[in-house]
Amino acid sequence: NVNSVNVVRALLEKHADVNAKNNGGSTALMQATDKYGGVEVLHLLLEKHADMNAKGSDGSTALMWAASRNGGIEKLRLLLEKHADVNAKDNNQGTALIWAAADGNVEGIEALLDAGADLHAKNVKGKTALMRAIQEGRVEMVQALLRKGAKVNDEDAIGKTPLNYAEEDLEGKARIEMLRILKKAGAQ
Repeated sequence: NVNSVNVVRALLEKHADVNAKNNGGSTALMQATDKYGGVEVLHLLLEKHADMNAKGSDGSTALMWAASRNGGIEKLRLLLEKHADVNAKDNNQGTALIWAAADGNVEGIEALLDAGADLHAKNVKGKTALMRAIQEGRVEMVQALLRKGAKVNDEDAIGKTPLNYAEEDLEGKARIEMLRILKKAGAQ
């Protein structure tokens, strides 16, 4: 919004540290990529050399925040255009793609994969974007990841497969639909 742009512009004109972190460990760019500002705020911060790969206390980056549903595709695309590290990992080894999959950001995963995101990256528990999407019951996301070549029979750190996640974490119609999709894709 206009107020956010004006506030950021005023702070930058007073030489505010564009990479300063708040008590929670996040930068202004992270906050702007989430929900506290539009794409104009991102442009302002990036023009002043905001570190788009700076990590918060949880290891997250602005790209991960933008990959979540709060971020918005325009913000995600801008960071990708500026060459944000598409495969950076948070403290749990999660990537922007895993964040997008868990949050159901189908448009975001398309952009991330086009920018070179590792479709098969695993977090600290060995979970892939596909597994996280299944856990969250994100049918459209699962279909998109499978179309892009996600491994339907991959295993996490304890040997669970995408099919196991659908069987154990979902109920009712969501479970039936997810099992149908996975089996059609060759899950065993």
